[in-house]
Amino acid sequence: MLPVAWKILSRTPRTPHMSPQPPGLAFCIALGYRDAAPRYLETDTDRIAMTPAPIAALLRAPATAFLGRLLLMFMFLGSGISKLLDFGAATTEMAYFGLQPAAPIAVVVIFTQIVGSLLVLANRLVWLAAGALGIFTVLTIPIAHDFWNMTGEKAQLEFYVAVEHVAVLGALLLVAILAERPRP
Repeated sequence: MLPVAWKILSRTPRTPHMSPQPPGLAFCIALGYRDAAPRYLETDTDRIAMTPAPIAALLRAPATAFLGRLLLMFMFLGSGISKLLDFGAATTEMAYFGLQPAAPIAVVVIFTQIVGSLLVLANRLVWLAAGALGIFTVLTIPIAHDFWNMTGEKAQLEFYVAVEHVAVLGALLLVAILAERPRP
């Protein structure tokens, strides 16, 4: 494996502004240990060059960005539409979790989920939409997924749901960050 990595790396063109890499780093990069590489690369162009061209093109494609936003919004949009189509069940759900008055709260939840999702999908006011969906997501943890008040398997399952909600918060933050970056 090391001779193959050396052949691949020795063919890699070097630009004059790049610092020479120690041979050990080249092997680390070839083997997938690239976390040390950015210290030796001087520009963003050098860092981008580490991504294979077809993958970079796919990641830069507007359709891929839309697909990523759609996958993230799927849970919010699906939940909002489901609540809209069966408003009685949405009201019952709010009451089950002790949220009163249930009907107005259900309307706010539906509005937040659907409008927030559509704004993120349209890539408009993403900071606002992702922020509203993030606040909604954080609030669901103590209201609906309070694993610390449970025992056994139910507590464990709700803990996993709460952890997934935290991961969704990270994804919402990234969507908002990426929306603020200049588009090529």
